[in-house]
Amino acid sequence: MLRATALSMLALLPCIAAGQEPAAPRCDSFTQLNVQLQWIHQAQFAGFFAAVENGFYEDECLQVSVKAGGPGVNMLAELKERRAEFAVGWMSVLVGGSSGRTTADEAVCGNDLPTSRFTNLMQHFQRSGYSHVQWKDSGLKTIPDLKGKKVGYWPGLDAEILAALAHYNITDDVTMQRIDFTVNPFLQKKVDSMPVMTYNELALILQARNEERSQAAGTTVLNQMNDLELIDLSQVSHMLQDGVLASHDWLDEGDNKDIAQRFITASMRGWVWCRDNEEDAVNLLFAGAAHQRWQMREVNRLIWPTNLTVPQQGFETTVSTMRAYNLLNNSDPTLPGYLQEGGVFVSDYVIKAAETLRTKYGVDPEAEYPEQDHIKLCPAAGGGKGFRVCPPPEPPLASDDTMLFVIIIICIVGVVLVLSVATALVMRAKAAKRREMTKFAPKSGNVALIFTDIKKSSELWGKFPDEMVGALATHHSICRTLIKKHKGYEVKTIGDAFMCAFADPAKAVEFMMDFQLELLNATWPDVLSSHEACKIECDAEGKLLFSGLRVRAGCHMGVVNVRETPQGGYDYDGADVNIAARVSDAGGGGQLVITEAVYRAIEADLEDLCCQTAVEYISTFTFKGIADPQTVYQISPESLKDRTFEAMRGVTPYEPQEDKEMVVIRDQSGSNSHSLTLTQAAGHHRQTMAAIQTIRRWVGKFGVKGVPPQELALTFRMGCDGLNMTETQVIGIVLSHFVRVLENPPPRRRQRQVEVEESGSTLPSNSTSNMNVNRSYAKITGLAPNMGLRWPETLAIIQTLPQPSVIAIAEALNEDSAGGVGGRMQSMRSFGPMSIPRLPSLHTPGGTATLPPTPPVVVPVPADMPHVPQE
Repeated sequence: MLRATALSMLALLPCIAAGQEPAAPRCDSFTQLNVQLQWIHQAQFAGFFAAVENGFYEDECLQVSVKAGGPGVNMLAELKERRAEFAVGWMSVLVGGSSGRTTADEAVCGNDLPTSRFTNLMQHFQRSGYSHVQWKDSGLKTIPDLKGKKVGYWPGLDAEILAALAHYNITDDVTMQRIDFTVNPFLQKKVDSMPVMTYNELALILQARNEERSQAAGTTVLNQMNDLELIDLSQVSHMLQDGVLASHDWLDEGDNKDIAQRFITASMRGWVWCRDNEEDAVNLLFAGAAHQRWQMREVNRLIWPTNLTVPQQGFETTVSTMRAYNLLNNSDPTLPGYLQEGGVFVSDYVIKAAETLRTKYGVDPEAEYPEQDHIKLCPAAGGGKGFRVCPPPEPPLASDDTMLFVIIIICIVGVVLVLSVATALVMRAKAAKRREMTKFAPKSGNVALIFTDIKKSSELWGKFPDEMVGALATHHSICRTLIKKHKGYEVKTIGDAFMCAFADPAKAVEFMMDFQLELLNATWPDVLSSHEACKIECDAEGKLLFSGLRVRAGCHMGVVNVRETPQGGYDYDGADVNIAARVSDAGGGGQLVITEAVYRAIEADLEDLCCQTAVEYISTFTFKGIADPQTVYQISPESLKDRTFEAMRGVTPYEPQEDKEMVVIRDQSGSNSHSLTLTQAAGHHRQTMAAIQTIRRWVGKFGVKGVPPQELALTFRMGCDGLNMTETQVIGIVLSHFVRVLENPPPRRRQRQVEVEESGSTLPSNSTSNMNVNRSYAKITGLAPNMGLRWPETLAIIQTLPQPSVIAIAEALNEDSAGGVGGRMQSMRSFGPMSIPRLPSLHTPGGTATLPPTPPVVVPVPADMPHVPQE
């Protein structure tokens, strides 16, 4: 018994080697592929499953799904219809095309598919596993002996028996009986001969109970090899079987040849692993099932030794046999040119794959493969139903001294093996856990980085130490769940703050907004609400705005330095990481702040985010330790847009230092910059920048998403043409675009507006059609300077506009001034010491306010200015 234990432990040694994990792939993305099998999931296709389970496909930046086949699956049609990129099938099916001839002239392949559409990339079955089996006591030993007998066949896979019968000219002298992939007709002796694959049906026959001998022995006895007679058809009709097939049309598209090369490399690696780890393969893929143990051994015998290219003699025999017995699809005019290298099969893929395995992975696909016997099958233990792999025979008993020595050695080896196996399993589990944890970690390129922090967490811990334990657990659980949901990566925690990384900036913003919503709806200890940092706040209508921990978050994106940590994770360094941290620190509790880089990256996708989104321009600031000024925005779910926050912390409003300043405005794509040189002094420059930022915020507020105004586009073009523009021209451009937006509102705003009869314009629902235009002038007079719009140039432009447009501008300015002043108007403060007045009185002591006449200002546009269409 001890000897058997030692031998079983020795058999586990390959598992230790199998536990070594290859270096984690560094792939920007993974290509999804489908592989269509000819038959059901079994060890016949173990190499492909091994490549999936061991991560060999992932090492080649592929994600592969293996689809089961069966009698109703047409592999060539799956390739043609692009439901699969690769298929595993017989060479006879590929060469014969869709004719699918059987003895009953049935078309089993279904579609009329020219053979020239498809090719064989890897012929891994080098030998035929097809035979015909008879009972030994029947006396049937050769093909001629089948004359006058019932011969079973598989529809569509009968080329070899048809060729063999035709070779001996007895096709019409046998009764062909269809067998639907079961051995019962043979076991019940309803046919005299039936087809078997040595790796499948032969084992099924040997696993069956021999009733006659079982009754005589009083226990279960299985069929034995000496009960059977196998006819080897290779002498007259040897045909190649399993190989990897693909469509020529698919291979010719894009970089599909490179994808196919990587797929063949990983698949070959999987088959080599099954060759070198036969028992491990069965245990890993098929839970050690005895039938799969038999099948794995027989499949390896059909593949190895090999170089995995198409064997020339086997291919020529396949073609000549099918041609001689009229089994080719001769109606295909491309057939002659197709039956050669580069047509029906291509060897370059396996040649390159073999070289890659040697140089990159240290694997030799052409290594020696010792000849192996059949797996021996025995009845289930105790003589019950079923079967198992026969245990190895007990070695002869040794002397007492020898036995003692063997026991000691076995114990030592056993302890070492157990420790080694345990270590290997632990390492493998850790490696799998690392792969799962870093699945969404950005490995290169632009990375969106988020820092979060809890407002006044130190005070909360000092005042509510017990309650904060549960509150922090809730916070961490929500954060980690949402990071995974939005395909992000938790870089690390710093106290109660999180640092996260996202490859997709839209996912990063979705995470931040989702985080705020989940925190708002979470259950918190009641006592926390007594603290200012956790108090419950609602708006005037009773809608909940704050509850529980208030967590600030800031997001910035850029190209960072990615490095692996000793624990197998990833960390990120560089100036852009520092910017993300500073932006987060500047916000208030519950506030979400993003930089210009993030805003531009998601601007075109705002409507596609996880929830309705509100974006507010804040300002341009300089941050401590950051060389360049940063433009920042506040972003929030639409339901939380009425939150107000204190002024941003630790920032300095950006002030140009020179009399002349270059204003850089990015174009639609964000890939280039166009510059506009203003000819006014720095003080006026501030107001112009305020005008540009104000119109940006208005446009975002009214739903014009991702499309720069026509006038700003013209401004870009003028900048590119080397033209200078005065501040007055810029203000006029900004204002005229704002009028166009109001006169042609987007669909998202129309539901909030009512029709006005005059000139077909639309106004906000709180406007009335009889509003006095002079009142609108008064509002604009009082508010425009605080929006960065200079006077009297602005008034001159407004006086040239239709009256409904003037009313609309006044309403918009009214909304901007009267609405939540905190976060919205903070941007205007950054441009200088400006007060925010109340709305001007609609009446003065002398009556209705009037404005002095001012001649209109004409904004000059060069005659050769190209037209930029409105999008």
